[in-house]
Formats: sequence, structure tokens, C-alpha cells
Amino acid sequence: MSINQSLILRVIIGIGIASVAFAFYSRAHEAASYQSQIRKIEAQKIQVNHEIDNLKSLLARKDDKEYLKYLARRQLGLVMPGEEKYIIIEQRP
Repeated sequence: MSINQSLILRVIIGIGIASVAFAFYSRAHEAASYQSQIRKIEAQKIQVNHEIDNLKSLLARKDDKEYLKYLARRQLGLVMPGEEKYIIIEQRP
């Protein structure tokens, strides 16, 4: 084998090794990106599941008369017959 053939063979082997290394790095980077996306989606899933649980809890209370009275008083400002509602207006200096 001549020196030129040996040099060409080494260059070809070097290019092959570089190609394999680049492909490996590219796949590893892609896998890391997918793992990051999976973690974000799993965190979103946990958050959505908590929200679903909260909504199910609220839905379960829809027939609870005491809870409905509480909501009517607290959120709508309603009062029971015979009760009086007082509104305190703060004066600013």
C-alpha cells in the first residue's frame, strides 16, 4: 500500500468516525430534548389533574344547601329574610 492510499484510507476512516460521532451526538441531543418535553408535559398533567379534582369537589357540593347558602352570602351578597345587610364604606383621608 502506498503512502497516498494509506492517507486516503485514514481520511475516509476519520470521516466515518466523525460521522458516527455526529450522529450519536445528534440523537443524544434529540433524546434530551424529548426528555425535557416529557417532564414539562408531566408537570402540566399533574396540574390539570389537580384542577379536575377541585372541579369534581365543587360539582359534588352542588346539592349541599349549606354550601349554596354560603356562596349566596359570600359571592352574591344575599341575605336571609329578616336579616339586614350592612355595607361599610371606608372614607379615605
